Amino acid sequence: MDAIIMFDSNYKIVLTNLSANILLENDDALQRNVLYFLAEESASLIESIVDKGLENTNKGIDNYIPNIIKVIGSNEKETLNEGTISKYGNEKETFYTLILRDIEERLSAENEISFLTKQTEYLEEEIKELTGSYGIIAEDIKMQNVLDLVKHVAPTDATVLINGETGTGKELVSRAIHDASNRSDKPLIRINFSAIPANLIESELFGHKKGAFIGASADRKGRFLLADKGTIFLDEIGEMPIDLQPKLLRVIQEGEFDPVGSSETIKVDVRIIAATHRNLLQHSAEGKFREDLYYRLNVFPIDVPALRDRGNDVCLIAEEMIRHFSKKLSKPIESLSKSDKALLLSYEWPGNVRELQNLLERAIIVSQDGSINLKTIVPNSSINSKSSEELPLNKIYTTRALQDIEKENILKALKETRWKISGKNGAAELLQLPPTTLASKIKAFSIERPV
Repeated sequence: MDAIIMFDSNYKIVLTNLSANILLENDDALQRNVLYFLAEESASLIESIVDKGLENTNKGIDNYIPNIIKVIGSNEKETLNEGTISKYGNEKETFYTLILRDIEERLSAENEISFLTKQTEYLEEEIKELTGSYGIIAEDIKMQNVLDLVKHVAPTDATVLINGETGTGKELVSRAIHDASNRSDKPLIRINFSAIPANLIESELFGHKKGAFIGASADRKGRFLLADKGTIFLDEIGEMPIDLQPKLLRVIQEGEFDPVGSSETIKVDVRIIAATHRNLLQHSAEGKFREDLYYRLNVFPIDVPALRDRGNDVCLIAEEMIRHFSKKLSKPIESLSKSDKALLLSYEWPGNVRELQNLLERAIIVSQDGSINLKTIVPNSSINSKSSEELPLNKIYTTRALQDIEKENILKALKETRWKISGKNGAAELLQLPPTTLASKIKAFSIERPV
């Protein structure tokens, strides 16, 4: 409730309500000078308003006070208020009514909103800087190298072969190449060989004529024709049936193909990007992939690192995914804690970014009170081989205990190598970890070198 203080022309308080008594920290403020309870600048402001006179004397119209009124209670507690002042009375007697409203909570909320807005803008700018124009988070040097390769090859029409484990983001890299190319205003057509039955792949790629096979009730354009003047992304190229590979080789070499059931040769201008999780040379040695096709595809290879080898990128990606799913599911979620980040860094992520995405979405779906419990979602953190050998096999450890063990193991390695992280005989080599991953773990565990 607003505080109401009525005072006379001599500034003596003649009436207060309960809220005013609480604000002034005085149950008996009557006959006290109202200016006594105001900070110097606020007292001067009220005096100035009264001295200049208020309009609408008889109607008692409120006049908004443009400045914040600082009230100092009997216990010296200062509060910030907004207020109005009005004038009542006649020629013989004049009274003023000061109505005050505490705005501390509102100002605090506004400051918090302002802070969060600036923080969000900063984080968005930071993410933008890390992702560049490709939507790929890349603080780790390995991913930065990938983006450098993308930048160099994108303006050309060179065929690109993207290598990497399943779920590492090979499709994102292909999109980045296309978006930065001279073909960005043309279509990017994708086909995943592992998701299409082998007997339909030829038709999907090259199209078919009506009656070419049972069920071909109409002419159909293939993916290569749809991608004309643009880019085609051949995902999981290692799964392509070997009997169809000569036809793909012809498109790469000659830029032409014949649709299924047609003798008409179609010319296309298509930039080819392929991706695989397999070792295609080994696949070739096993008779499952043409060696000449491999060399035609491998003009410009790009190796996408596994998530476990990207150091702190896993935490940055997780934060971005949390923001995405939080908005998508309308569930505000707190930022990751240090223990959460340590947990993310300690897990091997065999399913890479795709596994991280699935786990975080599941965690947010079941979250309560704005927090997620990664310990119940992320499988037990893997411990470096050296520490694993020291663990009793008949004991079950909690995730927290495993983190403590890993932290202790890292400390031992650092001490043994005199805090040398990378290079020959460094802690990273001792722990069989990439130096960037070890550096991220040191940061996540708040490990500091003793002075």
